[in-house]
Amino acid sequence: MAQPLRGGQAAHDWAALATDRIVGTIDSVREKTTDKVQLAARALVYGVVAAVLGLAALVLAVTLAFRLAYVYVGNAPWIRSRPGRSVWLIDLVVGVFLCLAGLALQRKGRRTSSR
Repeated sequence: MAQPLRGGQAAHDWAALATDRIVGTIDSVREKTTDKVQLAARALVYGVVAAVLGLAALVLAVTLAFRLAYVYVGNAPWIRSRPGRSVWLIDLVVGVFLCLAGLALQRKGRRTSSR
């Protein structure tokens, strides 16, 4: 009869015990290293894909907004008689808005750097 070991297992099960211990150690190391690296890599890839898709959607939305603005402003009664005026008018409004936003950001940047 075999000698009992810890947990009531027989002495001839030492191979199974060693295998279980090795497998458990390898699983523990994998959980601490590889799983976290894979999670980080997936997050990075999905983040890049989301950023590219978001940028493409933003470009399409801005293009659509400009096209709609050209059409609706071009149909205004005071512009309808002068073709091509809606384009420069929309560009002027957007240009003024972007210049004012740039000036505001520039002033804010100066304020924080000259404490």
